[in-house]
Amino acid sequence: MNVLSVIKENYDSLSKTQKRIADYITSNPENACFLSVRDLAKLLNTTEVTVFKFVKNIGYISYNDFKKDLRAQIQNWISPNERIKQAVHNYDKEDSIYSQVIKSEIDALKTTYDSNGRNVIDDAVNLLSSAGKIYVVGNEISESAARFCVSLLYQLGKNVEFIDVNVWQSVISCLTNLDDNPLFIIISFPIYSVNTLAFTEHIAKNNFKYISISDRHNSDIALHATVSLICCSDTTIFYDTITSAVSLVNILCSLLAVNLKQEMDERQNKKRAIQSQLDCYVSNYYKSKD
Repeated sequence: MNVLSVIKENYDSLSKTQKRIADYITSNPENACFLSVRDLAKLLNTTEVTVFKFVKNIGYISYNDFKKDLRAQIQNWISPNERIKQAVHNYDKEDSIYSQVIKSEIDALKTTYDSNGRNVIDDAVNLLSSAGKIYVVGNEISESAARFCVSLLYQLGKNVEFIDVNVWQSVISCLTNLDDNPLFIIISFPIYSVNTLAFTEHIAKNNFKYISISDRHNSDIALHATVSLICCSDTTIFYDTITSAVSLVNILCSLLAVNLKQEMDERQNKKRAIQSQLDCYVSNYYKSKD
């Protein structure tokens, strides 16, 4: 959504104070997108309630949704280095930077946990438990979280594969030779890569089940997901961090491990038996050479 256009369209219906908020945001969007409700209210000498009323009057349910759209919009305007520079300049009190950054990380995690009810988490874990094979997609900043997910699922004995959407031939080969009962996990945040969007559209049109980990339920990634998990990816300095995504993946796989307790015990026993057979073969081999 073009936030600045929305503000312009609703400008005449705003109160005098709300117009002052609108004027500041449209004149300083690269700064406003980093400000909390409290900081914005303090800067403009108004109240937090007035800020909340402003975002609702222009069509937003929450300030966080408003700020996410504003950030997404200005991501197309400035380079990553410029974004960091703008964020840093908003925190010029050196004695409080440390606590602000820590609080930002904690808030991102809390927002993530609060955004995903137990029923949704259980649905995702059940899908993972029953999947024949799991394919995990994550590009650019999301790739590290995706590969971490692959690593944990592999440790749990799941048949799992990472899909690099930048290698189109591999993607086509994978989609041509899918196993029975496939499940996809797609991890992505703004700005979404075109290849990830194309991949998501394909599996959605072909009615494949997939779990999305994204910033909102109405994102292009989450829109048709079987289970949509919300993850707060923006913090004090950076637009997109994987702290919350990695934590969410860890929670899913930890709960999955409990669900798969019996299977894991059987798998461990099988591994011990194979190890014993191999060790026996090697030992007998060397004895025969003596």
